[in-house]
Amino acid sequence: MKNLLLNEYPTYFGATGRYTISSVSKESSFALNDEKACRECRGQNKQHCSGEDADMHMLLHADHPVMVVDIETFFNQFDGKRAAIMNRCDRMLYDDSKIVLVDFYCGLQKFLPPYTNNKGEQPGKLAKARLQITSTVEKICEVPSINERIAGYETKEGIFACRIKKPKPNPALLGEPAMQMFLNSTPQVKGYTDIAHGFKFRMLEYPETYEW
Repeated sequence: MKNLLLNEYPTYFGATGRYTISSVSKESSFALNDEKACRECRGQNKQHCSGEDADMHMLLHADHPVMVVDIETFFNQFDGKRAAIMNRCDRMLYDDSKIVLVDFYCGLQKFLPPYTNNKGEQPGKLAKARLQITSTVEKICEVPSINERIAGYETKEGIFACRIKKPKPNPALLGEPAMQMFLNSTPQVKGYTDIAHGFKFRMLEYPETYEW
């Protein structure tokens, strides 16, 4: 799949030039994260993760090698060209029979559903992740050779890998029972839903481990 993206994808959309794609083979237990988002979080002095598991957004376990591709950075190279994907996800993982597209989020639970900010109404991070994974699938499947390869995978999934930050409560406003409920609140989004080209989409909340 990596070679198809690197060679067939630019050619199909008439993108000339030299392009690169970053990938690494992983197995056993490992973690993934959105390095750019973590750097921005620390640089803007936002509430950021700490401890041994800092900067971990997705835990995985595989009993054989799985290829991890940084497709966000790969597609960034096509901005302004026909090959560009406006809404693109972060990672692609695959082996011989399975392919998974991943979109990361690390932030507050209140931004998962639709919300409003100074830019107006927003769809929410969950819907945004679904859109970005779906858009990525639809765009790469325009390339016949990639579409054929993806159709051949036995398992196709889109994963919204999120790490929910706990907001800082005001102890003066919350009694002990309410405080505990506040700290234990988690998003209730489970199960798979269908998206494009046979992919199944779901949310995976850290520290749940994704079993390959």
